[in-house]
This record gives sequence, C-alpha cells and structure tokens, in this order.
Amino acid sequence: MPVHPMVPVPQALRTVLRETAAILYENPVASEHVATTSPSIIGRISCETIKASQEGYPPYNASIMDGYAINTQELKNFRQTDNSTIKRFQIVKRIHAGTVANDSINNSSTKEHTSLYKAMSIITNENLSKAIYVTTGAVVPPPYDTVIPVEDVDEYVSNKVIAIAIDVLSRVSKNSWIRKLGCDIPPY
Repeated sequence: MPVHPMVPVPQALRTVLRETAAILYENPVASEHVATTSPSIIGRISCETIKASQEGYPPYNASIMDGYAINTQELKNFRQTDNSTIKRFQIVKRIHAGTVANDSINNSSTKEHTSLYKAMSIITNENLSKAIYVTTGAVVPPPYDTVIPVEDVDEYVSNKVIAIAIDVLSRVSKNSWIRKLGCDIPPY
C-alpha cells in the first residue's frame, strides 16, 4: 500500500484550497500599494488595469491557426463573378511565428502595405489572388484580414499555388482565425 494514496482531482483541489485559505486566515498579508517601474514588481498583484504602451499586445494581428492569410475583399468580387467550385491562390510569402515580417510590423502605414500588395500582383504571371502561409502566432500583415486553416485547403496545386473550395470560402468572414492587435493587453 502506497504511503500517499491517490485521491480524485476534485478532492485534491478542495484540500489545497481549504489548507491555503486556513494559512492565509491565520497569517494575513498586509496590502501595500507601490508605484514603480523596477523589476521588483514581479510576483505582485496589480491594483489597476495594466495597459500596454502604444499599440497594445500583441503589437500585430496574429494567426490563431497554421493556414493561409487572405484578403476577404478579393472574395467578394469572386463570389459575384465566377461560378467555379474552387478558387486558386498564389502563395507569395511564408511567415512563421517569431519571425519578424519586415514589411508588416515596423509601424508602416496601411498605404505602404497596400502599395506592396499591388506591387506583388504586378510581379506575378497569373492573375490569382494572393495568400501568405502563416503558422500559429505569426504576423498577419495588412491587407490580409483572415486565415484559412490548412485543414480547409482543398488542394495543393504546387508549393506556390493552393485551391480552396468555394463552400469553405463562403463561410469565411473578416478576422477569422486572427488574434487582433491589442486583444491580450489593450493599448493605453
């Protein structure tokens, strides 16, 4: 027979909470309010809402899934003009979590992103919509505003072209599978 028998998780949680409450009741901790910017605040509890400086955290739109970032504006035009069952996208870039997308988070204006996007479409031979492969946590740069998870990609035509079924695209809305800029800690 073990010295410390296994107990069910709910019972263990009750025991921990009961014992912790008893210790805190017997030894109350005085609360103090300290205004500081030093590292001594680690392990303390804030008495006010903490807000990130400038743009908030994350400081960019981030992908929640591995997938393909696309611009939903292109889908509106496609839905109205084409009777196809799939839409093809050209993969113009790959962005991994932790990689700084040099054209996406250096406080560039949306105008700069839009001109970059237009320049990319001139360079390509085919008139395909553009997509960026993104991993979970990766930057989703403008004008891309939604992510199609890899599980929903219908076909890999090549390592530079993918096809996505129209029924999948019809369910897509702006900001799908994206953590918005400042969603964890709002800007001040």
